[in-house]
Amino acid sequence: MKSIDTNVVVRVLTGDDEAQARSAARAIAEGVHITSGVLMETEWVLRSTYRWERARITDALRALVIEASISVHDKQAVLWALDRYAAGADWADMLHLIDSAGREAFLTFDLRVGAQAGSGAPVPVELVA
Repeated sequence: MKSIDTNVVVRVLTGDDEAQARSAARAIAEGVHITSGVLMETEWVLRSTYRWERARITDALRALVIEASISVHDKQAVLWALDRYAAGADWADMLHLIDSAGREAFLTFDLRVGAQAGSGAPVPVELVA
């Protein structure tokens, strides 16, 4: 299975270049993997360049992640992160937490991370003192 870059994901989601969007859709239909880094960057591009609202980004990423031809590291964890993002959490922070699952803790100076993650966080969030 091949992994895809952010620009492929963005083309298929935005359709802003019809030829590239068709090529991206064909590639995805063959089965691809999307890394957490690409998911993180995709949200940033959609928010900062395309000015998409959080709800639209959430819906687009959710549809992408549940697509049968798409692989991510842990689909249920990414869906958890999307739920937290939809509720107002920082997308990058939630991806950091799911990538840290199984570790002793996720250390941060950011007071918001633990609150935004809630009680179902995949790893305990600890503040660095």
